Amino acid sequence: MLKNTHKYWHDKGLSLHEIDRPEAAIRAFRVALAIRPYNVETMCFLAAILGDWDKYEEAYKLYTKALKLDPTCIRALAGRGYILGKQGKLQLARKCFKKILKVDPENASAWDNLHWLNNRLGKKEEAREAFLKVEQFDQNNVAKELMSAALIVNMEGRRKTALKMYKKAAELWPSSDMTWHNLGAQYYRLDRYDEAEDCFDKALKIDPNSASTWHAKGFVNMEAGRHKKAISSFNKAIKIESEYARAWYDKGQALLKMGHSKKAKECFDKVRELKPGESETWYNQ
Repeated sequence: MLKNTHKYWHDKGLSLHEIDRPEAAIRAFRVALAIRPYNVETMCFLAAILGDWDKYEEAYKLYTKALKLDPTCIRALAGRGYILGKQGKLQLARKCFKKILKVDPENASAWDNLHWLNNRLGKKEEAREAFLKVEQFDQNNVAKELMSAALIVNMEGRRKTALKMYKKAAELWPSSDMTWHNLGAQYYRLDRYDEAEDCFDKALKIDPNSASTWHAKGFVNMEAGRHKKAISSFNKAIKIESEYARAWYDKGQALLKMGHSKKAKECFDKVRELKPGESETWYNQ
């Protein structure tokens, strides 16, 4: 990489920061900014190190400049809020973290800072509400991590282990249709169709307009031999998303299994219209 590029000096600053060489990292980020003076990411990294060294005035100016360029930059809002809090300007710090939550309502770190600030300001009820949000979104993040890890576990063929992970995710984040959908899909992989359908029903109570979940429910019922029920679910998926080619295809398969070959052909023709060429691979599966 060329040494006269912004990327070289920015990455060098990151590397130096990681090995705990803050002064050298500051110099590298300054060079990066000299090359690209309006790079928000570099400004924020430099400001963060300066703030750690109690150089609040310069750090604050950098965060302010970054926010003029990108008013929704969470890193800059959090950094400015941190400095204002350190300086005892609690109300102004509070405004920064509230702005973060307008951009990202599930930002557990911002809720945590609001909990601390509200306590210091004597706003006990708001502090309590913020604390409950921290707990909630921390659990949500753990659930997301569990689901991501379960994908890898599935790829390794450890499906029962993955099921336990998806069940724990649903326990931690029961208000998410995604967690129930994923748990239902895992039950399907284990040929546990009734439990899969129950999970899809829970997901649909949270988001009744999810075409993919209606399709998944239909597919599970088709695999269980409940073709009429499957078609009903496929129809709902198609009503929500009229060009949902896979739902059209699976509806055709269910109709075919019920002996309705003419209606099935109409569905397959629709699939070919929506996915010319690509859909032919489905018929060979």
